[in-house]
Amino acid sequence: MLRKISTYILPVAIAFTALSTSAQDHSIAFLRQFGDFNHPRAAAWDQQGNLFVVDGGNNRVVKYSPAGDSLACVTGSGWGDTQFDAPNGIAILGIDVYVSDYGNSRIQRFDRNLNFVATLYTRDDPDQNSRFGYPRGVAVSSQGDLFVLDGENIRIVKVNAFNKIERVFGNVDAGAEQLADPKEIVTDASDRIYVVDGDAIKMFDTFGNPTGTLKGSFALPIRGCAANGNTLFVLSDSVVTANTMGDDQSARVLHIPDRHDWTGIAVSPKNIALLDDHNVYIYARETQ
Repeated sequence: MLRKISTYILPVAIAFTALSTSAQDHSIAFLRQFGDFNHPRAAAWDQQGNLFVVDGGNNRVVKYSPAGDSLACVTGSGWGDTQFDAPNGIAILGIDVYVSDYGNSRIQRFDRNLNFVATLYTRDDPDQNSRFGYPRGVAVSSQGDLFVLDGENIRIVKVNAFNKIERVFGNVDAGAEQLADPKEIVTDASDRIYVVDGDAIKMFDTFGNPTGTLKGSFALPIRGCAANGNTLFVLSDSVVTANTMGDDQSARVLHIPDRHDWTGIAVSPKNIALLDDHNVYIYARETQ
């Protein structure tokens, strides 16, 4: 079943350029923590500075104000339109909030107040190139194209401007960028696609063309990644490596004051949100 999500324009492809090897060290300041979560797996900021947290163990998504106050919540275990089975990813574009609902093999769409809008489900489609299952994450381009990290078939599925699955990529046709054990997918402001795959980050353009692999330019293990503007943030145990992916490329190492078993990261122009198994920690960052 495929219910309409919306209509979009196909974005242009972006070429990959190698990263600079130079890096500058900075520290980030702790601001606050909140939450009573059970294995939160993803988070995302909207343009107003609200933070949306995917609380996977409690099968819910919660919206928080910039001050950390709970504003809205959608919760429940099951298959219904406002229920989840181990949700694990989130992407926001404008007023649209997309959540990867892992156990239900679907993407759910909500508005900015977490009212249900639509569901994307194709696992029963007879065409193997038009289905996905057990999504491990979801990303969205600046024009609204969806990229689903297909955990069942180990590939990326692109839903195009006509609400159709246009192509699949990241499989054997990707060569050196073929996905092996992908865990997270994000896009930056130039619509570059990044996938955390083991100890590397593999990159693609919006047409599914592989554009390179990042490896060895950040600390391991990779706990998560996020993008803000054209900067990619890679989270490890105690640092965040910020790689600027534009023409003027540089790398910054952001030291985290505390050490936790991090499970995810979300970045806004002002703040960094880090997740562990029970809480969200907010840190200040310099404006890029």
